[in-house]
Amino acid sequence: MKRFGSLLMLLGASIGIVAAAGIGGVFHLAFPWLVNLALAKLTLVASGALMASGAVVRRLATRREQAAQLAAGSEDNARRAVGDDRVEKVTLRQQ
Repeated sequence: MKRFGSLLMLLGASIGIVAAAGIGGVFHLAFPWLVNLALAKLTLVASGALMASGAVVRRLATRREQAAQLAAGSEDNARRAVGDDRVEKVTLRQQ
C-alpha cells in the first residue's frame, strides 16, 4: 500500500508541474484563453487530490503496520516492564 500511495503522490506532483507549466504559458491548447485557464486550474485541483489521496493511503498503511507491531510486541513489552514471572498470557473469550 505504501508503494501505491507513493505512486499517487508522484503522479499528482508530475501532473501539477505540467499544469503549472501550462499556466506559465509553455504550451497552449486550441481553446480560448478562458477555457485553457479553467482546464489548468482543474488540473491543479486534480493533482492536489491525487497527492492528498496518496498521503492518506501511505498514512493508513503506516498505521496498519504500527498496529500490527504493537499487537505483536505488547506481551513482550509487558514481560520486560514487570518481570517474566508476573505476566500471564490472557486470552479473551468471545460471547
